[in-house]
Amino acid sequence: MANKRHKPEEVVQNLRQVDVLVAFAAAIGGLLGLVELLGGGPAAGLVGTIPHYKSPTYALSILPMLIFIGFLAYHAGMTGALFDAARKWAVGLPS
Repeated sequence: MANKRHKPEEVVQNLRQVDVLVAFAAAIGGLLGLVELLGGGPAAGLVGTIPHYKSPTYALSILPMLIFIGFLAYHAGMTGALFDAARKWAVGLPS
C-alpha cells in the first residue's frame, strides 16, 4: 500500500475539523512540515528553539497583549460605550 503524504496545511484543516485548538493544530502542522523537510532528528532539535528564538520579537509579544486587553474591555462592557462615543464624535467630521 502506498504511503500518502499529507501537506501540513491539510493536517491543520483536518485537526480544526475535530475541534483541536488553532495553536496546537498549527504547531502539529509545522512540526510535520519540519520533519518532511529536515528529517526527524533535526526537526526535533528545532522544535525547542523556534519558540524561544521568536518570543523576543516585539510584534509577537505586544499583539496578543492588545488582543487580550480588547477581550477584557469587551467583557467588561466598555466597548459599546466607547464605540458610541466615537460615533457621536465622528459625525461632525468631514468625510
